[in-house]
Amino acid sequence: MRPVTQPGPDASSRRQPVPRPGAHVTAAARALHAAARTADSYGLLLTLLVVYYLLVASNTASRTEIVLRSVLLLATLLLALHTSRAHRRAIRFAWWGGAVALVASVAYAVTGNETILSVSLVVGVLLLVTTPIIVIRRVLSHDIVTIETVLGALCTYILIGLLFAAIFIAVNAIGTQYFAKPPSENGAPDLLYLSFVTLTTVGFGDVVAATDFGRALVTLEALAGQIFLVTLVARLVSLFGIPRRD
Repeated sequence: MRPVTQPGPDASSRRQPVPRPGAHVTAAARALHAAARTADSYGLLLTLLVVYYLLVASNTASRTEIVLRSVLLLATLLLALHTSRAHRRAIRFAWWGGAVALVASVAYAVTGNETILSVSLVVGVLLLVTTPIIVIRRVLSHDIVTIETVLGALCTYILIGLLFAAIFIAVNAIGTQYFAKPPSENGAPDLLYLSFVTLTTVGFGDVVAATDFGRALVTLEALAGQIFLVTLVARLVSLFGIPRRD
């Protein structure tokens, strides 16, 4: 006579593994790290650019925030170069330039010396000049226009606005009356606002250029913004999903 075997526990009654505390955070961090190392991660880059824009647009202008802005800008530009597969020389230049800008920001936070702050601003302008060129070059090399291609073009558009904002802020740091308000009242949020209302050709007129040099900068940005939107972004959207012909 065969022994009667007892049925095993039902699958639904088996003890489910309990996730470890912080497992979701670890998985998110790994996913973020993987996205940062992947080519054409322009969705992540766009997110960082928006965060940086909101940080600069805030009304607080403490020395600690200036250091935080420098760190976030350096991280954002390095991501832009890495995800665009920039040449090692460009990445090395960004590392050295970012280090100089960060050290100058920390020195300004400690001493309050405006000359040191000007050094950080000028280096930031140099970094912002090269980054949009590298990003758009990568975008134009795509064989098929995908969502990442369009996001890369939008990142370039925002980088152009940030570039001119950095130029306005650096020029204003000289202390000359280039804009309508006194230089002491033209803070980073005001000049960032001026840059993007110019780039989008909204032009409310509450902050305007007051000299020929200032008007030349503003006009150049308006032209760059419109030419970029009409020629490049519109063209990429029209070719979405279509393989490029050689």
